[in-house]
Amino acid sequence: MINVEVIHKEIIKPSSPTPHHLRYLPLSVFDQFKYEIYLPHVVFYPSSSEEHSLVAEKSELLKKSLSEALTQFYPFAGEFKYNDSINCDDRGAVFLEAQVEENEANDLQILVAKLRKSVEELKVKHTNEIRAEDVVQFFKEYGELIEKDDMDNYTCSSLCRFPFCSANFGWGKPSCTRFPLTEVFKNMFLLSDATDGNGIEAYLSMKEEDMVMFETNQDLLTYASLQ
Repeated sequence: MINVEVIHKEIIKPSSPTPHHLRYLPLSVFDQFKYEIYLPHVVFYPSSSEEHSLVAEKSELLKKSLSEALTQFYPFAGEFKYNDSINCDDRGAVFLEAQVEENEANDLQILVAKLRKSVEELKVKHTNEIRAEDVVQFFKEYGELIEKDDMDNYTCSSLCRFPFCSANFGWGKPSCTRFPLTEVFKNMFLLSDATDGNGIEAYLSMKEEDMVMFETNQDLLTYASLQ
């Protein structure tokens, strides 16, 4: 287990104020009904002999980059208002500095699989204007469905083609990126591009007994490897 201790917390504000006409961002009906679940993302970079002397310098570089980025992506420096809009008031974003008590480079890869899935049904079905009543009815029926005790629910999402492996903040590309799935993400499959660009990484969160069956599935192991 890797022990992580937060040693500093700071609010970073945009480098330039948001214009008055951009301070109100209405949310679509899909955004309003979407669950407020935030996916953690951890990026690992290779260390060097000068690592300790450059920590403060890298921290300041990240703060400066975040401040400039918030000017372009100004809603991230605001707050939700009544769940139907974002008040872009430049209050800032939280910046944390943490210390890790682990120096060894651990290979945390869970699964590499050749999986592809294309979902176009929503686009085909809703090419015309979407009515709010239809969306409300859909989420109502969906909520009633997942609350049934006689049914297991699984969620699959994909972050493929997002350039996480190219997140260069001034000291090279990351050695690997990870998406820790906590108990909040029950029965979830998350796909992302492998760090080496060869294949797909799949992050899974499920019950222990289900995981044992999954890891010994011969049909799956024909196309994937466990590490």
